[in-house]
Amino acid sequence: MPELKTTIPAEPRPYDFLANADRVHHVAGYNFPVIFDHYFSEQWVFKGPGYFLMGGHDPERPDAWLVWWAELHPTKNRVTLLRLFLRLVPYHKPWIGWARPLKGRTEIKYYSTERLLKFTQKPSASHAP
Repeated sequence: MPELKTTIPAEPRPYDFLANADRVHHVAGYNFPVIFDHYFSEQWVFKGPGYFLMGGHDPERPDAWLVWWAELHPTKNRVTLLRLFLRLVPYHKPWIGWARPLKGRTEIKYYSTERLLKFTQKPSASHAP
C-alpha cells in the first residue's frame, strides 16, 4: 500500500467532514483515506467552513466531470450544493457525473451541465410571488 499523505484526525471536531466521509465510506466497504489521497494528490478537493467536495476528470468520459463526494453542513440543500460545485469547477465540461457507489449503485448518473445550470438559477424578481 502506498504511503498516505493525509490522515483522519483521531479526535473529531464538532462536525468533522473527514470523519463523516470516513464513516460513510467504511460502511459501504471503501477505504476513504486511499480515495481521499487519490483525489487530493491527482484530482481536486474543495473544502470550506461548510462544505467538502471531491471530484475531477472522469476517466471514462473526457467530456464530463466526476463528483465522488459532495457534502454541506449544516444544510442538506442539494440545490445549494450544486450551485457551489458549479461555481468551483475549474472549467466548463458538457456533462457532470455523480458517483453513487456509497448508495449501493455502481453506475454513474450523468447530467447535462446546461440543464444543471438552468435548474440552479434563482428565479428573477419578476417571477417572485
